[in-house]
Amino acid sequence: MLNVLDGAVLVISAVEGVQAQTRVLLRTLQRLELPTLIFVNKIDRGGADAGRVLADIAQRLTPAIVAMGSTHGLGTRTSDFAPYGATDRAFKDRLADLLAQRDDALLADYVSDDASVSYDAYATL
Repeated sequence: MLNVLDGAVLVISAVEGVQAQTRVLLRTLQRLELPTLIFVNKIDRGGADAGRVLADIAQRLTPAIVAMGSTHGLGTRTSDFAPYGATDRAFKDRLADLLAQRDDALLADYVSDDASVSYDAYATL
C-alpha cells in the first residue's frame, strides 16, 4: 500500500465541539496510524468555549492531548491565541509527560534530569 499522507489535521469547532463524524474521522486516522494534530477553530464565534472543547476531546476522542497555547477573548472579534513556548515550565512538563509515555529514551532522560531535555528534543518525536 502506498501512503500519501505523513499526518493529518483534524479541525474541531470551538462552538460545536466534538461531533459524531469527528469521532469516525479520528478512529480512521488512528487505524491508518497517521499522526494527527487537532486544531480548534471558530474561537471568535459566540458560544466558543475552549475549556469545554478540550475536555470533550479528552473524554470522547483521546486523553493524550496537550493544549499548545492559550486563548483570550473567546467569542469576540478580538479573540486571540498565544502559543506556549520553551520557557513555559508547566507546558513543557505536560508535553514531557505525554511524550515520555511514547518514547523510552525520552523517559529515561527526563527521569535522570528533566532540565537536560531540551525543548527541541520534543519536536523531533
